[in-house]
Amino acid sequence: MIQTMKAQLESLGCPADTFCAVAGFPQTKWTRALRGTVQLGGPELEKLGKIITAMHEITVGAKAIRPSFRTVEDLTTMLDFHRAMILWRVG
Repeated sequence: MIQTMKAQLESLGCPADTFCAVAGFPQTKWTRALRGTVQLGGPELEKLGKIITAMHEITVGAKAIRPSFRTVEDLTTMLDFHRAMILWRVG
């Protein structure tokens, strides 16, 4: 599951440090989970999965402008817009 999340973040262009900062998740724990030295529980996986799902929904809705998730500020802004139900439409 964690490897799938890593691949999704890579495809969204979101660095792990940015994702962890916005999710309020320790980056060291993320790294250990990727190495398999620590297992993430259901609530942790659910929280992280919801953020990745929101990022995917933003990307699909704004595909013509290709939003950036490279920085904490960019990702936080996009997630705030998503929570406020602000939609991007081009054309």
